[in-house]
Amino acid sequence: MIEIPESTTISRQATDVLKGKMVADVINATSPQCGSRIIKEAYLGGSVYYCPCYQ
Repeated sequence: MIEIPESTTISRQATDVLKGKMVADVINATSPQCGSRIIKEAYLGGSVYYCPCYQ
């Protein structure tokens, strides 16, 4: 289980690494908060999915 301080650190690191990257792929899903498409990007050998409005 990830604790809040760890999740904050991981989130900050992901934001720094992904800043300025191009979107590689978009899946057919929408955010329940804003309705925009969920974006999928490669990260550290895996994938991350996020809403561009609420990242």
